[in-house]
Amino acid sequence: MELAVKQTRPPKEIVIVDSSDDWSTTRDLVLSLVEKLGFGGPTVFHKALTRGQTAPRHQAIDLSTAGVLFLVDDDTLMFRDCARRVMEVYEKDVEGKVVGVSPQEAVEPPPTGSGETPEIGRPLEKSVSRRFKDLLAR
Repeated sequence: MELAVKQTRPPKEIVIVDSSDDWSTTRDLVLSLVEKLGFGGPTVFHKALTRGQTAPRHQAIDLSTAGVLFLVDDDTLMFRDCARRVMEVYEKDVEGKVVGVSPQEAVEPPPTGSGETPEIGRPLEKSVSRRFKDLLAR
């Protein structure tokens, strides 16, 4: 969660649904961390109504008020500019054709001190890549 809060484009809200047995202890730790990190947006923390992975995720989606959701797990790591780059795609999609954006998994972080994060991960298929290039060029 710390990596999400410290994004160059921080979240507008944090919604967590926890299916663990000790969810209330986790809630107290998370809310304390959120406060320590200085996150100013709303933080929602609920006990999962159902165990598993899919149902709690749907519960979190229902609780969210944001137009674009980043669905992350407790082991998700994000480069500092991940959210900014994902949101650029949505913001340039004036026709509303983009349904979802998924950052690519990377083994090594980008070089530091170079300013912009270089393109990482595997290249998109040519047809998909062309559509994204056209969209980002607008």
